[in-house]
Amino acid sequence: MQNWRSPWWILISSVFPVGALLALATQIFYIIEPQLTGESKTAWFALGLSLSLMGLVQLGYYLYLHFSRKKTSLSYHIAVYVLYFCWLVGYLINGETLIPDDIPNWMISDEARLYPVGFLMPSLAFSMYCVIGFLTDFEKNPQPLFNLLGALVVALGAYMGINILMTSGIPERYVPHVVIVGLFSTSTLFFFFLGRSMYIFGNRPWSAWSKWDILIKGVLGIAFPIWGLMLNNSHIRFFPEHVFGNFSSPGFYALAVVNGVLFTLPNYPHPLYRLVLFLLRSLFFPYILYFALVFLPFLPLAIPAILAIGTGFLMLTPVILLVLQSATWIKDLQYLQNHYPKFGMITGAVLGAFLLPAFLYFSAVQDRKALHHALDYVYAPDFEHPHTFKISDARLARVFAAIQQNKRRNAMDFGGNSTPYLSHFYNSIVLDNLTLSDRKLNRLESIFLGKDLEFFPETIQRNSVPQIKTAQVDSKWNEIDQSWTSTLHLELENPGGNLEEYSTLFSLPEGALIQDYYLYIGQEKVKGELAEKKTATWIYEQIRNNTRRDPGLLSYLDAKTLSLRVYPFLPKEVRKTGFSIVHKEAFQLTLDQNHELTFGELSRNQNLTAPIVIGNGQVAYIPNALSKTLPKVKLMPHYHFIVDCSTRSKKHINTQISDLENLIRERKLPKETLHFHLTNREVKTLAPNENWQDAIQKQAKIGGFFAERAFEQILFRYSNQPLNHYPVMVLVTKNLPILPEFTPRMAHSVFNGLRYYHLNHKAIEETDFLGNSAPSGAEPQAIEAVAYPNAQQPLAYLSTEQLVRLPKFQASTSLKKGTWESAALLQAEWQHQEVHPESGETAWQNLIKKSFNTGLLTPETAYLVLENESQRRLLRMKQKQVLLEKKAFDVGEEPVRMSEPGLWVLLGLMLLIVYWRQMRI
Repeated sequence: MQNWRSPWWILISSVFPVGALLALATQIFYIIEPQLTGESKTAWFALGLSLSLMGLVQLGYYLYLHFSRKKTSLSYHIAVYVLYFCWLVGYLINGETLIPDDIPNWMISDEARLYPVGFLMPSLAFSMYCVIGFLTDFEKNPQPLFNLLGALVVALGAYMGINILMTSGIPERYVPHVVIVGLFSTSTLFFFFLGRSMYIFGNRPWSAWSKWDILIKGVLGIAFPIWGLMLNNSHIRFFPEHVFGNFSSPGFYALAVVNGVLFTLPNYPHPLYRLVLFLLRSLFFPYILYFALVFLPFLPLAIPAILAIGTGFLMLTPVILLVLQSATWIKDLQYLQNHYPKFGMITGAVLGAFLLPAFLYFSAVQDRKALHHALDYVYAPDFEHPHTFKISDARLARVFAAIQQNKRRNAMDFGGNSTPYLSHFYNSIVLDNLTLSDRKLNRLESIFLGKDLEFFPETIQRNSVPQIKTAQVDSKWNEIDQSWTSTLHLELENPGGNLEEYSTLFSLPEGALIQDYYLYIGQEKVKGELAEKKTATWIYEQIRNNTRRDPGLLSYLDAKTLSLRVYPFLPKEVRKTGFSIVHKEAFQLTLDQNHELTFGELSRNQNLTAPIVIGNGQVAYIPNALSKTLPKVKLMPHYHFIVDCSTRSKKHINTQISDLENLIRERKLPKETLHFHLTNREVKTLAPNENWQDAIQKQAKIGGFFAERAFEQILFRYSNQPLNHYPVMVLVTKNLPILPEFTPRMAHSVFNGLRYYHLNHKAIEETDFLGNSAPSGAEPQAIEAVAYPNAQQPLAYLSTEQLVRLPKFQASTSLKKGTWESAALLQAEWQHQEVHPESGETAWQNLIKKSFNTGLLTPETAYLVLENESQRRLLRMKQKQVLLEKKAFDVGEEPVRMSEPGLWVLLGLMLLIVYWRQMRI
């Protein structure tokens, strides 16, 4: 049976991998093309065209063989090997021309340079296997030991050649060419002899070496795989950890032992025994196929590895086992088809081969559901109809651990904590090829598992060395919609002697939105590109951290605070930047604490004495002059005690109850003003007459202290319906709450300032959400709030906010570019979305689309100036991916590689083709 001569192997070994490689190469070329020289583009087109032609010729050859019902020939496989061999040599020699060194790794990873080797190696390996099959005549009784000796001679010859090369004085410019050609040539001879010896072993009767078969198969199938895993996982001293990837899971060791035992078991002539053995071997076949694919790209390095570290021969074990186990599987099938229906056996084998991949897939799907449920609970809650969280801690802990381990996502990203192919497979299902930042992952672990909240340094430079040299505002009055368009022009200077970044923070009044941004790069004024915020920030950080290119970023940090960043500043360098603002009223803005700027004419504000209702009655804008004349309402304080019921509160719960009782007694707080929110990862708000002491004792002490959720639910109640009291929020805890850089979603509607209190034993501190604390001995008093439109039936209480969403607010569908009304409606829509995060990805995507269409900056978008077209193309590609996935996902702290075609998709196609072919035989 020479199934390897069947033409469908052409598709599996060559056409599919070549197609995948061409798709990846096209994606890479699209990004870097603007930065390539004419010579580089010529090399790209030459190699791409030649590879495409080889793929098309092979596809045509497959179709010819398929319809003429012929088999492949020796000349075809020799031609394939020689052509791909020459193509790879040409690619490696021209590597620096194709992807120049000045292309940063965050745009194109180092691993991308190895894609051709990884994707074409299956074709080379299979062609070698077929050549060996054609040239091995079992009627002549070939001896495997002679071929092993030939492989040893080649290895020794390579060793001698390396020494000769080192002492020959060959010109340095020719060394890479000699090394590449020599490495591939000696590897060809080495694997021919070694592969031929394994082919002979695998296809001759076991009785020919029955005295040694158990020992040899045990060493190859059990000892070597376990040894290789231990060596890779640094269980053996003096060897780096995870050189080829993270295979430290006990499951890899267990599968290695079981697969090795099944391979080693003798093939007794007993039909039922052989059937069971055949099905079990089919079940574990994907395991050895997986490791063969992992190590296939490294085969050309086998000889240097053997010569350098001795144990390099372990790299060959998976490929050798794949050959031997395939031969064993075929022998089982040949024996069993005389005793059982072939259809049933093939069906059972295919189903068995899919079990392990199916288990991985469905396990990843369950992890995806658990993660999405957790993300929706934290980042897209329904405050009006809160629900109970039902995912088990054990599953969440496993999901978080897997995400942390799989932080590096490239399918061919060997080394580190990732597992080759499997990490990418897992991330593509669970994270949609994105990630969760370390900060966000730690936050989720703190909320659901009660882990420590780690400190992550600020990404924004608060103390900027470059300073504003000059600042000029150019304001123009628009008579049509009675609004201002003001442009701020800045000259920034770096007075220091080092490479620096300019960074500043500022706030704009409500109803004022940025609609344009520019940065001078050299003498050219470059307009900013409006992009999704996470993607733009990631691109900026990669440029800033890895190159000296010229990016500028203008974005929101939270609901009220904007950030302007410009990089780089050379010593004593002066750079120009600026942005435009659309606003209804004139206002003053202080930048860098010493530049007081006026946008518009303040005298015109006196003319605005009535509410401005826009959007067909959807939103009301309250001018400053009007807010001073509106009626005031006295609001009494109501205490909202947010009681820590997390895992860590068990030791302190009695003390917390005692502290609360003392506070209520000493301050004589009226019972009707007291509200209790028992908080762990969930929030339980007690009924007015419920015994709060007993409820706190009985509440489950699980997870972390998710105080943010309690704040949000309290503020939602006050923002959703104006009440005759205001919230005094008091944390009752001995532990720090989960409040990393937290500003409440309803920050724009908090009329008594962004502050809360912390009760710890007898001390009470007043704290704002920016982390500033001070002892507070004073008891909160009644406050006056401005009511709109009247004191009897207020729609809202005003403080700094001037936009009021009127009853039955709905997002506008007719926003226009450059108008103030569109700016006010867009800002109101974002505020509505913050109060109703359950609206999810659809509302988020719609808000971003409206930001793009109007050119108005929102907290979900960012203005980014980039230096070259390659950066812009990568920005657009990455943004497209981000906008198709979940809002809570991150682009990541580390560079994100290109998306590779799924391994299991290719394997699935292969198995289906095998199944289809067997059914036709």
